Amino acid sequence: MTLIKILLVNTPLTGGPQIPIPSVAVDKGTGNMPLGLLYLAAALRTAGFADVQVLDFLTLGVDPTQAAEMAARLHPDFLGITVCSLSCYDLAEFTRLLRRRMPACHISLGGPHTSNYPDILLQAGYCDSLCVGYGERAIVELIRRLERKEKPANIPGIGVINKNNEIDICPPDPLGDIDAIAFPDRSLVNRALYSSWLVDRPQSATALLTSRGCPFGCTFCSQSHTPHAQRSVANVMAEVESCLVQDFTMLYFEDDSMNLHPEWMNEFVRAMGALPQKPDWAFRGRVTNFDDDMAKACARSGCVRINFGIESGSEEMQRKIGKGIKLGDALTALRATKNAGIATVCYFIMGFPEETEAQMRQTFDFARRLDADYAIFSPLYLFPGTELYRREKQKRGPDYDPYADYTRKPTADFVPPTPRGMVAQQMISRLVRLAYLRFYFSPHYLFSGKGLAGGFWRGVKGGLSLLAYLLCGPKKLIGRRKTKDIINGIELRFGGIL
Repeated sequence: MTLIKILLVNTPLTGGPQIPIPSVAVDKGTGNMPLGLLYLAAALRTAGFADVQVLDFLTLGVDPTQAAEMAARLHPDFLGITVCSLSCYDLAEFTRLLRRRMPACHISLGGPHTSNYPDILLQAGYCDSLCVGYGERAIVELIRRLERKEKPANIPGIGVINKNNEIDICPPDPLGDIDAIAFPDRSLVNRALYSSWLVDRPQSATALLTSRGCPFGCTFCSQSHTPHAQRSVANVMAEVESCLVQDFTMLYFEDDSMNLHPEWMNEFVRAMGALPQKPDWAFRGRVTNFDDDMAKACARSGCVRINFGIESGSEEMQRKIGKGIKLGDALTALRATKNAGIATVCYFIMGFPEETEAQMRQTFDFARRLDADYAIFSPLYLFPGTELYRREKQKRGPDYDPYADYTRKPTADFVPPTPRGMVAQQMISRLVRLAYLRFYFSPHYLFSGKGLAGGFWRGVKGGLSLLAYLLCGPKKLIGRRKTKDIINGIELRFGGIL
């Protein structure tokens, strides 16, 4: 066993830009397990590094000063930080404090934003090294080099500034056999911090992944057309059983489209149904090929919730955004899921380029037809790595890259860009609020009791959050919501990776 002290954290997100979602539309639980950090920790411990710790600053809700104090008390030799697209403001303060308190500690960055802007992050002095792409193999080799006092050059997936003061980023290795990746080490976090309330009772919850990448071409998502690899059912079930041994009772599968391959999904559902003690489980799925037989099989095996990405109620917009689903398939899938007794959450986005007001109204009318248990409506925001962001940069010219500017000089008032002008964006915001009003305050929904999942007072709190959003707009909601809720909602919808 090696004795180098390793600490893995996610960036605090308390002072920078935030995108609110009314709490009635998100899981009323107490945190989203940092799966990416736990994968890295497992890889390191498997490689023989004994002293590995994880701090989930998002769930803890601490600011950069508190986070730096907590990290410094552990005296790490190596600090790995996950960075998302909106966290650079907090990251800048966090790393500044870390440099002052732990000048000898090697700081390395990873996560979605790191893969999009590695050069800028290195030049800005946020870190000593960074990782692009998936990091399990890269971080092990990086720390081995550091432990041997060797230069961390030419490591696949690792970027550094070399001895000539030049940026040196080695392309990552292919994904390879993902069955060989060690299961996330959930023993490194406090399980009591993570629970789910969306389906009628509190449960000890954890996230899982059965695949990586996505073959579809959604223009708003940074994961579109990324190399896709699927774990074997046997490998996934081994992880499921390890979660049950740790007394997790709610499993949430965070794949972009878990039911992508019907044959695989059928085999998985049979395996879940054969467990002596079936846990509750939920997943993010695609409406295509999801019929009554599949819904009933999922329900029998313990599935209690499915999150479907619908995005638009316009067939024309479905084609333009590359989603490629048919509205008839969505109606079939939601009807089958409801008949099977499974709760549903549907996601919708409004404000795509060239989308008309009439098409946006089709979206919230279609949401009501689907009759999901919960609906999340969001204005379109452009994020790095997406096709829509690339198109916007092409349209506006070579000097347009607001995320690059934000990474170089982060400010608290940064606003995620949109493809519309100010007047159009105000209209979109009003339509989003109208969509929430028509969905959640319809007589049908009010008397259904759906909003009270998780208990009466949680339902009341969610209703008040929604009223604040409707009456005052998103700016008034920020500050009333915990950062973890905001990050959980927005990163998952626009392709954030772990």
